[in-house]
This record gives sequence, C-alpha cells and structure tokens, in this order.
Amino acid sequence: MIVEIGMFSGFTLFFVVWYLSIKINSIKTVGMCKENLECYHGNKGMFKYEIEGIQHYSCEKKAHYGKCKAGKEYTIYVNKNNYDKFVSEKFLGNLKFMMLFVGIYVIILCYSEFILT
Repeated sequence: MIVEIGMFSGFTLFFVVWYLSIKINSIKTVGMCKENLECYHGNKGMFKYEIEGIQHYSCEKKAHYGKCKAGKEYTIYVNKNNYDKFVSEKFLGNLKFMMLFVGIYVIILCYSEFILT
C-alpha cells in the first residue's frame, strides 16, 4: 500500500509540475479554431491567433480529449519563446482533471492506510 501511495503521489506531482510549467512559460490569448485534426492520441486543432499585431496559424502542441469546433474562439496559451507552439484551455482542463482525480485517490489511500488502521 505504501508503494501505491508513493507512486500515485509521484503522478500527482508530475501533473502539477507539467501544469505549472505550461502556465508560467505561456502567454494567455484567444484563438479561433480553423480546422479540427484527427490525431492518433486524441484531437488537435488548427488555430488562427494574433500576438503583437502578427497573425499566426498553427496546430496545437498537445492533443486533448474531445473535439474543438471549427469557427469557435478558444482560450489558448502560447509559448513565450516560440509563438508557434501553444496548448488550448481544453488540454489544460484535461490536465486539471487528472491532477484532481489522482490527488483525491492519493488522499483516500493515505486516509485508509494511516487513519483507519
């Protein structure tokens, strides 16, 4: 049981660090989905967005679960160093869900191991 707690705590820490690295190294902006691309691991969108007066067209850096609708505006996080790499708010939502799910599981495991026994 201790090994499971350590393993899932490591997963939670990994998701938290991944989420924070995206949030810290990104600029929040709005992009319009031009096209939905079917990918091997989920879906990616082709987005049109503007930063510092320059129009950019690019595909998402990471795939997410669920489809982006073409013609709809989404909040995206563009990398500060390379404006062609970004992730959508939908991907960050999936990441938040995984942090919450695994974190609650770790709390339940800790409670059952250390409090109930």
